Amino acid sequence: MLLKQIQNSPPEADPCLPAGRAPPAENIKMKNRQRSCHSDPPAGGEESRRDPSLRLRSELRMTPGVIFTFFIAILIFAFLILIWSQQNSKARTSVLDPFAQCLRDKGVTMYGADWCPHCQNEKKVFGSSFRFIPYIECPKEPNKCLAAGIEGFPTWVFPASPAGGPDGRKLEGEQGLERLAAASGCELE
Repeated sequence: MLLKQIQNSPPEADPCLPAGRAPPAENIKMKNRQRSCHSDPPAGGEESRRDPSLRLRSELRMTPGVIFTFFIAILIFAFLILIWSQQNSKARTSVLDPFAQCLRDKGVTMYGADWCPHCQNEKKVFGSSFRFIPYIECPKEPNKCLAAGIEGFPTWVFPASPAGGPDGRKLEGEQGLERLAAASGCELE
């Protein structure tokens, strides 16, 4: 008798079905059993044996250890790219390389400080060719700067030259390429 009442009662709305659509007949008989349209099957149950991707998903959860390892791998990769790009930029030659090498060969030295904006401007003008310029960082080597009589930054010092070059002259402040070329006798290409 109870079975006839259940079969004759109107179907309940199923939250898993679109509105206005009746559930299949076998679901009406299972009124007392709870259903969830969004529940995942258990990780090690029958469903995971049938579908290996379910088991794989449950094993690859993002734990703090996995996230940390992934983060470290990205940092190492970025560091390697940075080193590679710096080595490639050093290998490239600049049009100012011969000029900077000429200044070096004549013993011209720049004295400066890393916090000095005028020193930074001089370095930027040379670009990658600045690696050829003898440079003294005065805050790190104050005795050398005091011995050379450096009073301001940047200061370009020309040593006495037996070949008739400048005679221990100092050029203080930002000079630019043209003034350095004229003072040193090095050709600017």
